Amino acid sequence: MREDQLFLKYEPIVAAQGMNVEALEAHICWNHAQRGEIDQEEFAGILEGSSQNIEVGRWAIEQAARDAANWPETVRVSVNVPVQLFNSEGFVDGVADALKGADIAAARLELEIPEAVFFGDTDGVDRTLAALFKLGVQLTLDEFGSGYSSLAYLRRAPFDTIKIDERLIAEASNQDGRELGLVKAIVALAGALDMNTVANGIESMELHGVLGECGVSYLQGPIYSDPITIDAVFDALTDEAWNIEPDSDRTKRARRRTVFRKIQVIHDDHSYEVTLRNLSKTGALIQGLADVPKGTQFVVDLGGGQLAVATVIRTSADTQGLEFEQQLIDDGSGGLCTRNRVSPYALASAGAPLAALSQGSYKGMEGGMLGQGGASVPQFGYANTPKPEAA
Repeated sequence: MREDQLFLKYEPIVAAQGMNVEALEAHICWNHAQRGEIDQEEFAGILEGSSQNIEVGRWAIEQAARDAANWPETVRVSVNVPVQLFNSEGFVDGVADALKGADIAAARLELEIPEAVFFGDTDGVDRTLAALFKLGVQLTLDEFGSGYSSLAYLRRAPFDTIKIDERLIAEASNQDGRELGLVKAIVALAGALDMNTVANGIESMELHGVLGECGVSYLQGPIYSDPITIDAVFDALTDEAWNIEPDSDRTKRARRRTVFRKIQVIHDDHSYEVTLRNLSKTGALIQGLADVPKGTQFVVDLGGGQLAVATVIRTSADTQGLEFEQQLIDDGSGGLCTRNRVSPYALASAGAPLAALSQGSYKGMEGGMLGQGGASVPQFGYANTPKPEAA
């Protein structure tokens, strides 16, 4: 804050009907002096619980309002409000000052309020929401459907929009789940209350089509655009209308978390120790194996019974790019995890150690040649070592 190193990127929010950009969500980033750009997801994890959460939150509202003053009046700006900021003294006055300083209409500022605010002082929450409503800003109930949702929130608060929880959206295309029915119910509820709905985190054309059929008002996610710089926003808004058509190729650029740790990957009845170099919801990069062709399937062990089926989609020397059969999800603390975990007893029955898989080698798994009394035979060799010959 003191060194003026924080800046905002903006993620487009498009109307399901017409695909025109009607709002932009602000994401706080940090231009670190040594590490370079710290993107919004990593910075959010750093900021959570920080004593400067309130200060940074106020800055974000002020900066977003100033940026929006240079946009067409038909485009809103959306800003996430941390619980600590919502409950802080002078919050509503700070919002009013930001609007006055930027000289923009209150209706062009959209505040995303998390459900967690309702676990605080009931009277205080109601007073703050009423004051924001009187001020004229747009109010969005964020992460609806995250597990704490209550109709009482919607009855008590003057929300304009419901933002459906991203984890619920991610499962909506699952034919075996009930999530799609829940999304439809939320859309119907919002319609009955004269509220809009936003679906976030959309990464596939299939999900785009499903949500369009459900009647969701607004769409957001990598398939439309990643968060972009303020300069890119200005360039896009020079035209009379900014329309974005969904493109599944954009998801190939999904942000990957840089990691460096040893994991196990399984092919047939043999496991290999490799280095996990980065990880995203849709795939990973591993290093250590040689001569692995495209199309090879691995079971990736992420530890603690987290097994993910993945296919090699690109390969170069000792490095392979993997695409997961089923996307990972947020673990609630800034990381990624599989949707389900395999019981350690089931793993033990397959020949793995009873402890977490990543703690030991299980090259002698049952099944395959081992089940016929033979030995586990690796098909691939490690980099800089000869490829093993089949027995």
